[in-house]
Amino acid sequence: MTIRSIYRTATAAILALLALGAVASASAEAAPEWFHAGQVISHNIAFTSSGGKVKLRIVASGSRFECTSNRSSGELEKPDREKHVIDVFTGCVGINLKKEECTMHSVGAAKEGEIVTAPLKGELGQVAHEEATSEVGLALEEESGGKEFAKIEGSCFGGGVSLAGRIAGEVAPTHSELTSGELVFAATESRQMIHNITLGGKKESLVMTLAGQETTMANTMKVTFGEAVEVT
Repeated sequence: MTIRSIYRTATAAILALLALGAVASASAEAAPEWFHAGQVISHNIAFTSSGGKVKLRIVASGSRFECTSNRSSGELEKPDREKHVIDVFTGCVGINLKKEECTMHSVGAAKEGEIVTAPLKGELGQVAHEEATSEVGLALEEESGGKEFAKIEGSCFGGGVSLAGRIAGEVAPTHSELTSGELVFAATESRQMIHNITLGGKKESLVMTLAGQETTMANTMKVTFGEAVEVT
């Protein structure tokens, strides 16, 4: 074998290894999407969800809201979005810095203790393993381009406060086609567990605020899909 042929063989082997590495890297970094029957969903799929106790806590002051339950509805949209999501919190009370407690409700809510969000939109994204074991998150924000989830009123908070910004929950399970799943919003006293998420190849930091101050939310929602769905 001549030196030239050895060089060509070595070069071809290196290029093949680089190509395999690029494929593996692209696969590892592929953004999560909604799948049905082995294909990215081709039509919108309705979903509903329900959860138990909801805890919203202002990080700096410790003031908080607590609701007994929540429910939501919306639609999955190809390839990785949610739209027309309305979240309804019930049995909501606020506890301020002085430990004063009062019933909370959103402006225009039909019932006392009920908080109804503006329409929201969602997007699947990649999350670090230490922030979510499934490594998949769903980022939520106000649908029309504004920032406010809801305007909330309660006497112990001096009138109205705004719930605004962006938040992400962990999506589970993944890589299994099912008609149900979970969306988990986990938090410590100082921060939301998912505070960074990669959306469309761009890493973004998410912050939700209450009365203009960073706020965490803890809640687990059971999600039911109109058709079997897989996140992968």
